[in-house]
Amino acid sequence: FQSHRLRVTSNLINRQNQIVLVKSFDNKKKALDYFVVFTGNREMLIDVNTGGYNTFVISSTNYIELFKNKDIEGYTDFFNEHYLSEKSKQSP
Repeated sequence: FQSHRLRVTSNLINRQNQIVLVKSFDNKKKALDYFVVFTGNREMLIDVNTGGYNTFVISSTNYIELFKNKDIEGYTDFFNEHYLSEKSKQSP
C-alpha cells in the first residue's frame, strides 16, 4: 500500500473517542483490501490502546453523519452487517 499515497489524519469525535483516518482510497474494494490487511495485523497495535478500538471502512458521506451523531458502535454494527457480510458472500 506504500504506492497508494495514503494520508493519515486524526480527529476527536467526542471527549472519549478519537478517530484515526487512513485516506483516500480510489474505491470501496481498495479500502476493504486495506482493512483486511490492517485487521490481520491487530496484534501489532495492541499497545496503542489497551481499552480496545473499532476498525471500519467509511465513506465521506457516512463519515459526516458519524461526526454529527457520534454513534461509533452503531456505525460499527452497520459496517459489519453491510460491508463485511457482503465481502464474505463474495469469498469462495
